[in-house]
Amino acid sequence: MIRKNIDQLFKIFPDSAVRVGDRWKISSQEKGGVNFRISHSFILKSISDGEANVESRGEIVSDTAETELMGYNVTTDLKGEQSSDYDIDIKSGMMLNGKINTDIDGTIQSMGKNIPLKISIAIKITGKKL
Repeated sequence: MIRKNIDQLFKIFPDSAVRVGDRWKISSQEKGGVNFRISHSFILKSISDGEANVESRGEIVSDTAETELMGYNVTTDLKGEQSSDYDIDIKSGMMLNGKINTDIDGTIQSMGKNIPLKISIAIKITGKKL
C-alpha cells in the first residue's frame, strides 16, 4: 500500500495546461492487499521563482468485496482522507518537495470478527535542483 501511495505522487497533473487557481480532480483505483478507490481534488495555489505549489485533498474508500489479506479471506470497511502539498519545478516537472498525510479508519472482518484498524501514513519528500 505504501509503494502504491508513493507511485501516486507522480500522477497529479491533468492532461491540459493549468493556471493559478485552477482546480481538477483525479480518481484512481489502488489494487493490493486491500483495494481502495481514491478521489483527489487538486488546486494550483501559486507559481513563484519557477516553482509551482499544488495542494490536494482526497477521499479514500475501501472496496467492500472479499479479498485475501495475509492468507485470510477478509471484508474491509475502511474510509479515510489524504492531504498533500507539492512544490514542483516548472521547467523539468520534477517534484522538489512533497508532504502527504493519510489517515484511514475502519474495520476488517475476518472469521466472523470485526477487527478495528487505524492507518496513518506521513510521507515527506525533499529534492533539490542540480
